[in-house]
Amino acid sequence: MPINDLNQQLVNETTLTTVRATLQQVIADMQSAAQNSNLTPDERKRYGSINEQNKLLVNKVNDYATDHPSFRSPDVNWDDYQKHLSLRNHLAAIEKALEQIDEMCSDIRITYDYSLYQNALVDYDYTKYRAGSTASGAGFHSKYEDIKQLFGNPTGIKNIKQDTTNKPTE
Repeated sequence: MPINDLNQQLVNETTLTTVRATLQQVIADMQSAAQNSNLTPDERKRYGSINEQNKLLVNKVNDYATDHPSFRSPDVNWDDYQKHLSLRNHLAAIEKALEQIDEMCSDIRITYDYSLYQNALVDYDYTKYRAGSTASGAGFHSKYEDIKQLFGNPTGIKNIKQDTTNKPTE
């Protein structure tokens, strides 16, 4: 018998319920800040995200502002600059953590998907076997007919009527 269950250690449903509730609370907490920052697709394109080189610029300017206050431009609100930089760094850390959670959830879900699909194939093979038996009754035949349409045409041959209207003339 093949190994159909890649993930032998099931995720605890209580853990998943707790994680979902926590994420819903995070969404609720972030809602007010996000309302003021919801960007349209055009605005997202226009403002974009600063690239790595520009992040170096932002950090270098911050270093100079911190280490050499006399070099600061009087046209910049440095308190806001510091707050924005700190908040930006927090948000980047949250995004990184969410990416890790996303990858973990995706990996676990993929193993469950694989297991479910493999076991569905085993059940389908059993259904095919039972549907072909005279003693199986109509239940297995109905199930087989219902499920087999999900597999498409296994031979790859299309049932196309020959078009005689555009035959080349000899």
